[in-house]
Amino acid sequence: MLEKLLRMVKISRPIFWLVAPAAYIFGVASGGSAVGALVLFQAFLLAFPMGIYVFGINDLHDIASDRANSRRKGEVWGAKVEEADRRWIIPVSVLVMATMLASSLLSQSPLQLLVVLVFLPFPYLYSAPPARLKSRPIIDSLSNAAYTYAPYAMGYSLSGSTGFLNPQMLLFSLVFSAAHAIGTIMDMEGDSKSGISSFAVRFGPRAAALFAILILAMNLPFLWDLMKSMFLVISVYLLSCVFVFARPTPQNAKAAFIAMNISLFLWIAYAFCGYALGAYPVI
Repeated sequence: MLEKLLRMVKISRPIFWLVAPAAYIFGVASGGSAVGALVLFQAFLLAFPMGIYVFGINDLHDIASDRANSRRKGEVWGAKVEEADRRWIIPVSVLVMATMLASSLLSQSPLQLLVVLVFLPFPYLYSAPPARLKSRPIIDSLSNAAYTYAPYAMGYSLSGSTGFLNPQMLLFSLVFSAAHAIGTIMDMEGDSKSGISSFAVRFGPRAAALFAILILAMNLPFLWDLMKSMFLVISVYLLSCVFVFARPTPQNAKAAFIAMNISLFLWIAYAFCGYALGAYPVI
């Protein structure tokens, strides 16, 4: 049992556990809702349990390509899934979805329930055929905005307001589309060998890097006025993408991706500390 639990943890990619809960808490705070037991429970669901659903379903449909992907040799990016894992990943994923729906019903917020119903099928549509959005260039990167926008909208919707539809927040969510585009450069050799038509494979690494640069550049002007700490993070993202555009190799993309994630995790730690001390919004 302990070995199975450890494997679940690895497949859920602990390195990304904080991202979705942070977006959710940011949405809760932005909407002005109080943090109670239900909010904490939903934040937990968006970490380890949702990681099993999102990355487990993804990796089940990437078994062949992951064998050719040098980035997946280290378990920091998640344990490689085998066909035998299907018998537990699918039922656990269904359980996670059911629990998330039940928590939304307990929230007594029809708006949050609607948000969850819209976004909950998305990880499956992204990874599994026939939709398999991840194999549709440009859409593969654009759709990754939902990874943080959906939790943000879920948290904000507890207030009963549709303020999460703010155009600036929609644009900001595309920052994660930019990060994904850089990720396709990291994986383009393995994807190409496996016949996966990702952004970088179809249009080339420079096009993917340019796509990321344009998105990040569009975010900088309003972030300076909104939150200077996030302005600094996105500046790191932008400089990293410019570096990849100048030297578009998988190795450089991996270095840029790591730098981008480090800056994001440092900001998340800073934001949580500020929130805990009552200093929201952090500057």
